[in-house]
Amino acid sequence: MMATDFPDRREVEPDQALTCVSVMDSILDQVTVYQLGRGVPRENYSYMTLMSAMMTMVGRAVHAVFSLVLALAPITEIALHVLRFTLEKFSEISRTQSKQELSIKLLIFAVQLLTALFMVTFVFGTIMCPVFFMGIAVMSKLLYMATGRSLLP
Repeated sequence: MMATDFPDRREVEPDQALTCVSVMDSILDQVTVYQLGRGVPRENYSYMTLMSAMMTMVGRAVHAVFSLVLALAPITEIALHVLRFTLEKFSEISRTQSKQELSIKLLIFAVQLLTALFMVTFVFGTIMCPVFFMGIAVMSKLLYMATGRSLLP
């Protein structure tokens, strides 16, 4: 760092021992340079600036969570597709006259339905359940902050 970059801080001479203040100033300089690249002004960092930045970040995080939930909403439509498939197959099977053909159709339907249910379980278990439990955890923490009581043990 050049002394002209931060005129309000003294430059540490190479032969001086590092003190707590010089280490803190060095860290502060690095953080300030990083934040300058992100559009945070160089001026003193007040409590209101901190709260404003934190609330902005929280707002972005909440927006991201809501966007995630909305993006996953079409997955719930899978249930309608499985229901339609099942009802159509039952309708087709119920119209079958031959017992041999009926048993073959039932066996094929059972394999198809088990495969579909396995896929539904996989999708809901790997995608929907973690998002659902994350939502419950967030709501529990918000409730705890508001009332002092938690939903979770």
